[in-house]
Amino acid sequence: MKFNSSGKIILPVCSLIIVVLIIVILIIIPTARNISKTTQDTYQLRSYLEQRYQESIQSRLTKERLDTIKQESTNFDQLLFKKSRTMELIQLLEKLSAKHQLNQIIEGTNLDSITPGENLSIRLTVSGQYKNMLNYIHNLETIQYFVNLTDLRLSDNGSGNSSANFGLEIYVSQ
Repeated sequence: MKFNSSGKIILPVCSLIIVVLIIVILIIIPTARNISKTTQDTYQLRSYLEQRYQESIQSRLTKERLDTIKQESTNFDQLLFKKSRTMELIQLLEKLSAKHQLNQIIEGTNLDSITPGENLSIRLTVSGQYKNMLNYIHNLETIQYFVNLTDLRLSDNGSGNSSANFGLEIYVSQ
């Protein structure tokens, strides 16, 4: 078989094209797929590591907040009224009324039947100068226990004296 000059050129060119196609099909395409898969895996790994890093930062911040809450909660127990502190409360109320030069009557209490988790209810009637009474009420609201004043009624008795009748509720802890 004799090849003419164009056949001699076409055969090597066709063989070169076939070799290039084989190289592209067997080497370059699988390599491109591996690179693409590696890129996706790298992105997923980077996303996973970023998520874990954010979780560790959040965990550290939560631990710091927990430590702060623990420190603050040590003082919290002192703010809760306990059944064993009833005499303290009565003495505190008496001291406040004496400090503000007021007459005080404590009535309608459930001191004898206090149960933890409920409110201690006390009815107070206070009389004296109006300004002293307002200072007394302010001091009552700022005592160390969680106090709720209810049903406050102020009345003027004439000659610069006033009276107040109100309820005092204090949460009783365990």
